[in-house]
Amino acid sequence: MFRVFSYYVLLFVALALLDTPAARAGLQFEAGLTDGGLHYVVVSGDFAYQDDLSAFENLVRSSGATAITFRSPGGNIQKAMELGHLIRRLGINTVQFRVAECASACSLAFLGGVVRYAEPGSIGVHKSSFQGDVPLSTEEAVSAVQQITADIITYMIEMGADPALLQLSLQYDSNDIR
Repeated sequence: MFRVFSYYVLLFVALALLDTPAARAGLQFEAGLTDGGLHYVVVSGDFAYQDDLSAFENLVRSSGATAITFRSPGGNIQKAMELGHLIRRLGINTVQFRVAECASACSLAFLGGVVRYAEPGSIGVHKSSFQGDVPLSTEEAVSAVQQITADIITYMIEMGADPALLQLSLQYDSNDIR
């Protein structure tokens, strides 16, 4: 399966990423084609709760994409896992290069790939955090953290990833991406 991702195909996708606009709030999807004939989609922007992933699915189907790559600083964990499930259901591979950012929640979407390839240092992880003013009691916050942790572990197991990745990410604050 990995033969699909020959060195030259990977190089073409990496070069295409250099021409992709910088990430903006909310997800955007852009189809591309390498000189080697590989159809791919670049997912860029922040994962937001309100993102409609039907546009992604329609673009993948209409373009014949076989690979997904990312340019995202992260965002909503649940939406990232939803995209990862969709990527897996569509039978698509994920590829990540150092020239583009895939950090935080994006790392979870990346795990959805049937075959995954990431250059060393191309994916960043850290602890989850609450965004903005979230009026939660201590009990509600603890419950929310426990639930999302359980959801992430379940998702990682479903995707065939080692849950030890979560253990690694929990060692670093959200301002210290590793």
